[in-house]
Amino acid sequence: MSKPWIVALLCVLLVGCSTRATAMVEEATIDLPPPRTVGDVSLEETLAERRSVRAYTQRALTWEEIGQLLWAAQGITRDWGARTAPSAGALYPIEVYVVTGQGLYHYVPETHQMLHTPAPAGNIVAMFDTAANYYPF
Repeated sequence: MSKPWIVALLCVLLVGCSTRATAMVEEATIDLPPPRTVGDVSLEETLAERRSVRAYTQRALTWEEIGQLLWAAQGITRDWGARTAPSAGALYPIEVYVVTGQGLYHYVPETHQMLHTPAPAGNIVAMFDTAANYYPF
């Protein structure tokens, strides 16, 4: 059962989609807001305060929040293409996908955009359940 999209789905951010951005979904490509690269909290404070939370809200993420998460996962940090996540030989084999109520999107780090991508055939929710080992999100 080794299919390339299954491997890609293991590296997915499951996020909601803001209703105020519905008009943008008509486009095949979504330009994301620029990421914040300067914060108010130090790395040490962030690590000291980090906690796992399993009480989820029904509030959809905004495009700004989605863009920030995508940039943190694989964003470009240097003119020559270095990213936020290290990669041996700068090969960057991890691809990040976003699932919203409007479909499946592939993150394009070079342009900080999401590209609408045809979803694989079948029940995509069941595929994510399998990929996440049926974790009760």
